[in-house]
Amino acid sequence: MLCPNCGRELNGTARVCQHCGLDIELADQLHSEYVAALKRGIRSLSQGEFDAAKQHLKRAIRLVWAYPEAHFLLGLALLQQGHTQEGLAEMDAVSSGHFLHQHAIEVKSKVHSLSKLRTELMLADEEDLRLIPDIVERLGQLVQNGDRDGARLQMKILAAIRTYVQLA
Repeated sequence: MLCPNCGRELNGTARVCQHCGLDIELADQLHSEYVAALKRGIRSLSQGEFDAAKQHLKRAIRLVWAYPEAHFLLGLALLQQGHTQEGLAEMDAVSSGHFLHQHAIEVKSKVHSLSKLRTELMLADEEDLRLIPDIVERLGQLVQNGDRDGARLQMKILAAIRTYVQLA
């Protein structure tokens, strides 16, 4: 068996790593509690209960800060609630070697694109706002015509424009 902290081989049934001093039983307990908190966070997030998800995911992070899954999911929950800067900061905590890193980069890129669009819409004059239905229609046609490249981002932009138009 290998030490989960330093990766060195454990001697026989040792419960403490001779190299780094990690208490293996304590590490196992923390990992179990982390997984339980992460599962509760995922369940809450999938049900749209963002406050509960944040609570569970923050607990998971307190238990084991170095695991990126909870940071990524907490970032998504924060973004869903409009806490852009906090959400992006959590995305930054996903290490470059982890499989979620590329997803975090994509989410951050989309958030920046939507933020830029929102800023442009806020600065738009009345004539520009009259052009929005045409833009929505053209983007929709691109998606319908099978332009898969960027289709998800286009759908997000469409949703952002529709939301903005409804709020304006």
